[in-house]
Amino acid sequence: MKTGENSEAFYRIPKFLFGDKYKNILSTDAKMLYALLLDRASLSAKNGWFADDGRVFIYFTVAEARKSLSFCNDKTIRLFREIEKSGLIERKRYGRGKASVIFINQEFLKTEFLKTEFKSSEKSNSGSRENRIQEVGKTE
Repeated sequence: MKTGENSEAFYRIPKFLFGDKYKNILSTDAKMLYALLLDRASLSAKNGWFADDGRVFIYFTVAEARKSLSFCNDKTIRLFREIEKSGLIERKRYGRGKASVIFINQEFLKTEFLKTEFKSSEKSNSGSRENRIQEVGKTE
């Protein structure tokens, strides 16, 4: 790992993608791409990238996705179409060779996924709060 990289960094994949509605609609690869899009959308929201209608938008090219996921160009394009067809994103194309503007579905944003930060787990109430030293007993 390079110096300065966050060892705690990770991509979040929402549980609803594994429910009945999306289980047979989205491939696992499309779910991974969607996690990348959500990560980028959370960064856009923090930076105030909102359209006139209040929706957060991102720029994420096929080339960026292809590089991140190590897929060929055709597969990456197919994955974008798969996610768009499912209704999770909307893409506005601005011409050949230009990056599309991508909007994450507003209904999903209402779940506060992008607005919440990762929280550490709740403190456990079970067991003793003091640190114990584990001792190894003698074997015969």
